[in-house]
Amino acid sequence: MGLFKETVFSGFSLRSFTKVRDILSANNVWYTVKVRDRTGGIGLGASRAVTGSLGMNSDFSKEYEVLVKKEDADKARHYISLITLSENGFPSPGGAE
Repeated sequence: MGLFKETVFSGFSLRSFTKVRDILSANNVWYTVKVRDRTGGIGLGASRAVTGSLGMNSDFSKEYEVLVKKEDADKARHYISLITLSENGFPSPGGAE
């Protein structure tokens, strides 16, 4: 397994993140994920510790990132594009959704 990873998805939608993971799993593409919580902070001076999350849109509270091995990046992007096509009303080649 290669040590170098490439980001193939980054976004705030849990729904899209789940679809990306599902299609990569279904097609045996190894992946790892990072989830960043935008509402928290570390240390006494953290801005969220002082101000809280008042006014922050909860839809953007977490950022999701999917990374794959560099040699699988093109294949992963292809599968992810099938999700995008089907969400825009285009039939997915090969029936993958």
